[in-house]
Amino acid sequence: MDQLTKCKTDSCSVETSQAVYKRRPNANVYETDDAVLLELEIPGVSEKDVNIKLEDGVMSIEAHVSADVPEAFKDSRNKVVYERSFRLRRDIDTDKITAEIKNGVLSLALYIAESAKPKKIKVKAG
Repeated sequence: MDQLTKCKTDSCSVETSQAVYKRRPNANVYETDDAVLLELEIPGVSEKDVNIKLEDGVMSIEAHVSADVPEAFKDSRNKVVYERSFRLRRDIDTDKITAEIKNGVLSLALYIAESAKPKKIKVKAG
């Protein structure tokens, strides 16, 4: 695919002689009783090239394709950046969010605050 076509299908800007392609990674979201689980496909990215920040209830993820990955995951003339943001639910405990990257998939666990979970009240016989 030529550079013009890529710029039409992906967000693109030019940095010196290198085009920067901003891609929105595919994401899967699962919910359990205890957490919201998020998986993003970001091939060619290592943990040192992932930046996750929380601000005003929004979690933003930015990841750059590493310089030390196999050629199949990068374009030698262009720079690839994955970007995606998610508005967090109010019941997420932001102090307990975990993230792990393995085989090109970034997995995040966003745990639901204990105070937000339904409570079962035991009834005693009187």
